[in-house]
Amino acid sequence: MDMRARLALEDLARRAVAADLDQVVAEVDRLRRELTALRHAAGLPAGRELDRLDRRARAIELRAEGHSTRSIAAALGADRNTVSRDLAGVPRPPAIRGLDGRVTAGPPPPAA
Repeated sequence: MDMRARLALEDLARRAVAADLDQVVAEVDRLRRELTALRHAAGLPAGRELDRLDRRARAIELRAEGHSTRSIAAALGADRNTVSRDLAGVPRPPAIRGLDGRVTAGPPPPAA
């Protein structure tokens, strides 16, 4: 491979990586806008402004409405594990709505 062909190939590869990076940045921006809209629809502040007690109360409300732990975490701007701790001891609803909007059956009732 001569030098011109090698330089052309390197330039092509550099442009492909830049295009991929632009797509990733655009997707992150889209997800941020979607998260902001979700938080607004849930009546929450735009940032992580809820204190611990408010976050737990809102997490319990969203769980009662049938939201999954992940969707609650996204709506509240909290980590999924934080929401799991907030929901410790809270019974799960019979149907759970995930981030993708699909509704799945909740866990089976505990064995007697």
